[in-house]
Amino acid sequence: MLLSIERKTSSCGVAAIILLLFCLGAQARPKTDTLVLANGDKVTGAIKRMENGLLRYSTQSMGTVSVEWDDVRELDSNYLFRVRTVGGKRYFGAIGRSPLEGHIQVVHAGGTEDYPFMDVVAMRPIDTRLEDRLETVISAGYSDFKASDSSTATMGLTISYADELSENVLDARSVVTDNADETNTSNRVDLSRRKLRDNPRYFNRYGASWESNDELAIDSRLGLSYGIGRHFIDSNRTKLAITAGLQGLTEEDSLGETTDSLEGMLIFKFNTWRFEAPELSLESSLRVYPGITESGRYRADGDITLSWEIIEDFNLNITAFGNFDSESNEEGDDYDYGITTGVEWEL
Repeated sequence: MLLSIERKTSSCGVAAIILLLFCLGAQARPKTDTLVLANGDKVTGAIKRMENGLLRYSTQSMGTVSVEWDDVRELDSNYLFRVRTVGGKRYFGAIGRSPLEGHIQVVHAGGTEDYPFMDVVAMRPIDTRLEDRLETVISAGYSDFKASDSSTATMGLTISYADELSENVLDARSVVTDNADETNTSNRVDLSRRKLRDNPRYFNRYGASWESNDELAIDSRLGLSYGIGRHFIDSNRTKLAITAGLQGLTEEDSLGETTDSLEGMLIFKFNTWRFEAPELSLESSLRVYPGITESGRYRADGDITLSWEIIEDFNLNITAFGNFDSESNEEGDDYDYGITTGVEWEL
């Protein structure tokens, strides 16, 4: 069934269609969507999601495949999606063929919109099943430095869950560094929720984190944060978001001393990717925490990962990470850093 609604369709009529499609979308989705590629090939399947310039498309005979978004010429589906455009606008509705070449049509409660394919930066089905909303990535890395007689091993887990108005991420990482004299361990768990605001480029960010770091002499650091963020760049090739807010901390160091404090928070997230050979993606984040109740204290942590896909859902990567605290106790250093090479598997 192709969706082509004339401009004169009333809002009430379109809303009725949306309501009907929502009821259909509550069921397990059969593979009835239609994809037409730039070379004219037509593939029947199910749209899993589109983001970062790639359309994930589930087929009966080939499994789930990744299609570069600029290779898509037509899409048609009977189901509901959350669609985001370059300008930050968000729509909840059905998608179908547009009368305009190189465009996709979004049918929503307010009417219909036709957008060039490259103006659409994200698209997710509005599924009711939990397994359709969850994404899980497992990563592992190892580096051995003969000159310094040291090695670093990492394990990581990322679980994300998206619904109509928010994105929720659990990110955990454990790093073990083995030197000639000692073994140091650092662990970090981050839980964040980004809730979209009425202004399409802005979001509220709620966060909770826990970490320990032998190098910085931190036995436990628990943080709760709130901030307001903005998407400065949001396209099919590059993303840049900056968040500003506050964070409250409860820390226990290796000497058993406990400190409560309040600090500012600035988070920079930058991602970019390319599909020309070799296919590469770059993900980076930097967090800066100027002290408020502890005047003169500054903390920062960041990481950058360069990865390339060798087979479907399986990547090789190089990751560099670092932590800094201007006022660690005498048992610890001011900074901790490392570089690992590893693999990443998306379930």
